[in-house]
Amino acid sequence: MHTEVVRAVAAGDAASGPLPLTWAQRNMWNAIWGYGTDVSDLTLLRSIVPTHELSMTDALDAVAQVVSWYEVARTTFDRERLRQRVTPDVELPVAVREVSDDPRADAVHLLEGLRGTPFVHEDEPPVRVGLVSDGSRVASIGLAMSHLAFDMSGVDLLRDAFAAELTADRRATPVSGRQTSWLVTLEASEALARLSTATIAKWSAAMAKLPSGCGIVPPTPGVYTVTGLRSTALAVAAQVIAVRTRTGSGSVIIAALCTALREIMSQAPAALRIIAGNRQHRDLADFAGIALQNGLFVLPDVAGRPDFDEFVRGSHRAAIWGYVNARYDTGRLLEVVSRDQERGLAPDLSYFFNDLRSRGRDWSGLDARYAELPRLAREELAEPTRLGGHSVRDCTLFLHVLPVSTECSLRLMCNDSVLEPATAGTILRRLREIVIDAALGGSGATSNTAPADGSSRPI
Repeated sequence: MHTEVVRAVAAGDAASGPLPLTWAQRNMWNAIWGYGTDVSDLTLLRSIVPTHELSMTDALDAVAQVVSWYEVARTTFDRERLRQRVTPDVELPVAVREVSDDPRADAVHLLEGLRGTPFVHEDEPPVRVGLVSDGSRVASIGLAMSHLAFDMSGVDLLRDAFAAELTADRRATPVSGRQTSWLVTLEASEALARLSTATIAKWSAAMAKLPSGCGIVPPTPGVYTVTGLRSTALAVAAQVIAVRTRTGSGSVIIAALCTALREIMSQAPAALRIIAGNRQHRDLADFAGIALQNGLFVLPDVAGRPDFDEFVRGSHRAAIWGYVNARYDTGRLLEVVSRDQERGLAPDLSYFFNDLRSRGRDWSGLDARYAELPRLAREELAEPTRLGGHSVRDCTLFLHVLPVSTECSLRLMCNDSVLEPATAGTILRRLREIVIDAALGGSGATSNTAPADGSSRPI
């Protein structure tokens, strides 16, 4: 392993100098600075395999070219002042790993090395690049990007820019995506200020109706165990219910999670924070950065003990409300919640839900396997498995729906001081049971036949 250094110089009219944080960067700030070495888990990884013969020189030139185009790739952060600085030029180290007889293992080891240490955001940009090479030919490229600056959509946009530049016959066309300085200016505008004020007012009104609790939890040392569950039957059942109720499979999963929590916990949460990508906003669709913010999901009222289908519909409406109201001045919302916490009026906001699937991988069509569901539910090995853990986090419970197109893959992280690992397994097991029983007619179904035709909408 050795290191090459590339120097990227922005165009003359590119932004430079200190800038305020964007709302989404502020949303990640406490986690990035508070997780310690555990923050490496918030590094997003991508690989690129060249489609043609690629020399080391051309690969390094492509890296320099792409970094010169993107402000986010030339940014450092001031922890004390909560600011970011876009520099007009940057020297970026590129790790070079010698190729072996196992290209797949080479790519994996390269990414592990890039993620091995936390980003030093005060001194280095939030992008790391590495190459696997035999000396003259590049076999693969690895990218590691900090979650402070990128979400999954932003990572994919930058990866695509790298891939396009690596294959371009002529490297002279600058990138045409939105830049950090543009977003900072937009969020300082009167229109976005009005949007933020209105959104925070909606949050405040919704939170005022909830039982008081711990509010927003700061990063806290402890034991946070991660438990996983993989189930094809659960994915099929969720899609069956989504089609039947004309909602989305994510709404089915979050409804089942809330039902399970109410059954298992002595004091279940009244609300979750859902992770909203905000890419439905047209102006953020091509922004190569981070747009993630938290939406508020208030559990639907269970008065009258509605059946599961009805609860799914209510959860779908609540999730849409949360996603729609997830673009606001994060710092200002933190001030509002902190004020309420001091008065003992803030609700418990330490429960999270994150559906990582994209629109193209939302289990669409799995409802056609309805006839297989009884056998799948009976025969598949779908027991919760302990996957690992963390020593610092800022949640009581965090459920991720992972991007797997043929099965439901769940990852549940819990604070062991509140929910023991065995209880986490019970929650996942019960979640699966609730959805499958409802799909097969145990709750909400009018018959035990295949669902009517329809199309689900991801939440």
